[in-house]
Amino acid sequence: MPCSIISLDAMDVAGEVQSDIQHAIIKHRLDENGKPKDAMVENDLGGRGAAASLQAEKEKLESGASGSSGSEECGSCYGAETEELKCCNTCDDVREAYGKKGWAFHLSPGITQCTKDGILDRIKDEVNEGCRITGG
Repeated sequence: MPCSIISLDAMDVAGEVQSDIQHAIIKHRLDENGKPKDAMVENDLGGRGAAASLQAEKEKLESGASGSSGSEECGSCYGAETEELKCCNTCDDVREAYGKKGWAFHLSPGITQCTKDGILDRIKDEVNEGCRITGG
């Protein structure tokens, strides 16, 4: 499974679920033989991992830097809308909305945001990769 689609959820000592953990986690990309590739994805405070990259893309879209005419777009969350997240303008927004509902999220060409964000193409390029997660 490629590092770009893996997120880490954990349960703390109080029994609270901590979703999409990104602090002090390093994802090591592996080739089809399980050997490390030259790139690793660091998710740490100040790191520039896949999640940080998606967040930067999200902020760019929200600020209107994507070349839109300034009109606010409200993308579908495909039934997973909540009071806090009514619009899903990126693939990460859709994934987050599904997670908040406790639904399984599967990347699909039918999710327009994932196609626009280029995530489906990135995953096709990484189809034979694996991932080793380290950190604490």
